[in-house]
Amino acid sequence: MKSMKRLFWSSVGLLMLCAYPAHEGRAQTAPAREITIPVVLPLTGSAAFLGAQEKTAFDVGEKFLGRRGSRIKLVYYDDTSSPQVAVQLVNQLTAAGNRVIMGPSVRATCAAVEPLMQKGPFDYCLSP
Repeated sequence: MKSMKRLFWSSVGLLMLCAYPAHEGRAQTAPAREITIPVVLPLTGSAAFLGAQEKTAFDVGEKFLGRRGSRIKLVYYDDTSSPQVAVQLVNQLTAAGNRVIMGPSVRATCAAVEPLMQKGPFDYCLSP
């Protein structure tokens, strides 16, 4: 239970950090634009049990921030617990111009995508 709370508050904090630059310097009356953040998780495969818990925490964080006016939309990508698939997804997300990518989750997938992140985008790997 402690780890779920820690994951939840970490997720909320990271989402708020990602949303902050979009609201900086904007008049209070202007509507906030929606910020889309890709999240790479192991939703299937051997680490799916971990990905399911992380997705739940991210969903709660997204709703929590939504009630406070942030317009964050998380888009989930399944890396199937595979480093090769994680690399393909991160390459696609980078090519699409994403500046922030949340995930992947396990050590092997994090290590596989690390070399791709040397010059950006910013990646928050969820592996301890």
